[in-house]
Amino acid sequence: MQIQFYHLLSSGYERALPALAQKAIEANYRLHVKLSGKDAVKKLDEALWTYSPDSFLPHGIEGCPQEAQHPVFLTTQ
Repeated sequence: MQIQFYHLLSSGYERALPALAQKAIEANYRLHVKLSGKDAVKKLDEALWTYSPDSFLPHGIEGCPQEAQHPVFLTTQ
């Protein structure tokens, strides 16, 4: 297991995280993203769906079916 932390100074998480998620997926890693609240989860969920006009980043949010199978998982826990 590898754990990394990022401290964002100049851009919001909704702009920075999709690129990090893309790299993690390409490297065959799983990404668990803990956010401060349900509004933050919703905001990032939308950002991951619209990150690239040619595709989307596969991900799940807490409460969705098969939570453990998603390469990127968004949660408040």
